Amino acid sequence: METELCLVVRDGLDEWVAPDGCNLAEPSMTGFQKDKCTVLTTARPWKLADERIKISQIEILLEFQGISYPDKFCKNILGA
Repeated sequence: METELCLVVRDGLDEWVAPDGCNLAEPSMTGFQKDKCTVLTTARPWKLADERIKISQIEILLEFQGISYPDKFCKNILGA
C-alpha cells in the first residue's frame, strides 16, 4: 500500500454523528498517507450548510447524478 494510490470513499457524511462532547464535522482519518489517498465523501447537499463543515478541510465540491462506470470514475478521481 505504501506505493499505491488509493481512493477512500466515505459514504453518508450527513448520517455520521460525532462522539459525545466532540464537535468534529467528519470522522478522523488516522493511519492513511494523505499524499497517497484521495478521500471522496458523499453527503446530501443540505448537510453542507452545517457550520462545522463550512470550516473543515474540503478542497473541492462536486455534484454527481449517477455513475455509470465506477471503475472509470475512480481512475478519473485519482488522476491515474
